[in-house]
Amino acid sequence: MKNSSTIKMHNDVEIPIIGFGTWQLNDGHEAYKSVRCALAAGYKHIDTATIYGNERTIGRAIGDHNKGSRREDIFITTKVWNDDQGFDATLQALDVSLKKLGTNYVDLYLVHWPVTETRLEAWRALEKLYKDGKAKAIGVSNYMVSHIEELLEQCEIRPMVNQIELHPFNFKQREDVVQFCADHDIIVEAYSPVAQAQRFDDPVISQISAAHNVHPAQVMIRYLLQKGTVPLPRSTDEYHITDNINVFNFELSDGEMNNLDDLNEDLILTMDPKQFD
Repeated sequence: MKNSSTIKMHNDVEIPIIGFGTWQLNDGHEAYKSVRCALAAGYKHIDTATIYGNERTIGRAIGDHNKGSRREDIFITTKVWNDDQGFDATLQALDVSLKKLGTNYVDLYLVHWPVTETRLEAWRALEKLYKDGKAKAIGVSNYMVSHIEELLEQCEIRPMVNQIELHPFNFKQREDVVQFCADHDIIVEAYSPVAQAQRFDDPVISQISAAHNVHPAQVMIRYLLQKGTVPLPRSTDEYHITDNINVFNFELSDGEMNNLDDLNEDLILTMDPKQFD
């Protein structure tokens, strides 16, 4: 397994097994510098969203990095925000995102949250965008088992991805979602994979990082890779951006994985998707 490795979604489109998250990267110099650094470090997968407000800057950073290269060399994800989840509004939202990103398609388009009243209409729009070629793959974000079950009963095209908050401190709580997705050939992406740096001093994390001579963030990212998910670490620090993708020269033992499993404390650092039941 290398940092350039990919896995196939169920539509045979390949997705890089580690991506660079851009939540809370302010539009402007911070987002531009961080994305350029990530691309230089070897990331081929950039994740953004309409609500992040940084699509234009990210598009410029990718374009400047990729001059003379092929568009398909970089995998770009964006998401439709809650206020745009009507059928027509979702179609229009992607057109706006494409213009900001400076591309005529995205590699992956996601429904950002499972808004009760509009999520099925939003998915119907994503199916059209997929058929029209504006999105090479489509999926959801922050969907729990009940949300996916509802969607599978209604959809024509099964989602290829479900992106959720996932790290050692909530993995057991969300193991049912991960397993359900695996059973239905839906890839799980893990955002906030290092728990927003809030648990780096945990004794178990510290012990394992010392044993492998790596940063605590690398331990948490490696854990999620070995769980079969696609982690999306984010940082503005050049050193950490590079470290976060250099997780392929060590492997966690079964005992270390079990110890990390036991760290679960049902920690949720973003909104709880259950509010959309």
